[in-house]
Amino acid sequence: TQSAKIGSLIEATSQESADPMANGDRIYEVRVLFGDRKLQHYRAYARALAEIVATTNSSKSVLLGIALREHSTESFRQVVAAVKERIGPIAEAAEEPEVVPPRP
Repeated sequence: TQSAKIGSLIEATSQESADPMANGDRIYEVRVLFGDRKLQHYRAYARALAEIVATTNSSKSVLLGIALREHSTESFRQVVAAVKERIGPIAEAAEEPEVVPPRP
């Protein structure tokens, strides 16, 4: 947050489409749990974060606490890039198969 307070609390989920014609596309749902429902850019942040989590093959939802004094496209891109940078190594480590040495 830019104001040291949680202005809005937003939940974002993703799931695979049940439509067989969707070719594995995902459906994203964003709900404002607390805060100003008119601030659409907050929804964009939550949706982007849910997309990042979904690329790690995780079914977890995102709970975002956010309060911004100013919003710009550049700040949005910086936040998304920073999250990708931090989640990327975790996702790569999780994909490596666990090697168990044979018992003697």
